[in-house]
Amino acid sequence: MLVPAVEEVSNLLGVSRPTAIALLSRGTIRALRVGKLWRARREDIHAYVNLQIGDPPGTPVTVLLGTKEVAAVLNVSDDTVLRLFESRRLRAFQIDNKLWRTKCEIVMAWIKENLPPAGPTFRDIRPQRLVAA
Repeated sequence: MLVPAVEEVSNLLGVSRPTAIALLSRGTIRALRVGKLWRARREDIHAYVNLQIGDPPGTPVTVLLGTKEVAAVLNVSDDTVLRLFESRRLRAFQIDNKLWRTKCEIVMAWIKENLPPAGPTFRDIRPQRLVAA
């Protein structure tokens, strides 16, 4: 089923309307122009994201996060997130060499892999007897 491509692309990727139109008109995302309107299959838009991020085709795309959202989730600065993206330690892709995007699932998996092991919980700590000196 064909959906309004400009709105779908701008909402999913979190980009402006002109950027979405540029992606569609260059053929970066497979779409069809009908008069002044762009139409695309949702699967083709998701295929673009999966191709950019390196996921297999058909992988569902739910939420994409930008640099600021990832920084808020990780509680780090935007610069730290940019370094993670640029070094490929956190899988992401760039739109028009400006905007970085990644999948929410990738961020959650990265957190799980990179969190330090949990220390002892309160229950694990046994009270010690006080020894008189």
